[in-house]
Amino acid sequence: MTATPGVTTAATTLDVATASLDVATASLDVATAGIAALGGATLGVARVAAALNILLLLVLVGIWGRNYLEIRSKHTLGSAVFALLLLAENALALFYYLNPPQMSTPALRAMMYLQILEFVGIAFLVYVTWD
Repeated sequence: MTATPGVTTAATTLDVATASLDVATASLDVATAGIAALGGATLGVARVAAALNILLLLVLVGIWGRNYLEIRSKHTLGSAVFALLLLAENALALFYYLNPPQMSTPALRAMMYLQILEFVGIAFLVYVTWD
């Protein structure tokens, strides 16, 4: 049986393409593992930020609640209600971070940044309220 040059070339091209596909699949597996690790770290930071937000908001609710009982100001009541609603939002966020649905890495990263920004804002609010 004689080899036909066109068939041999096609078979060689197919072998090269298959090898390239195997390399691409291996690269994709490595990239997916990297994204999963990044997602896990990102999720961990978001969890910590949400938990810290909850603690700081409990402090604010305590201070503003006590102040409302003493001076009966609508502003103080509004601040306490706002802190309670923000506390509920952070508790729900922490619940989802502890039981995460399937999310893309950019979405996780965005949520982490929002939690960190919220933490900075609440920490500053605790600082000026504690005075």
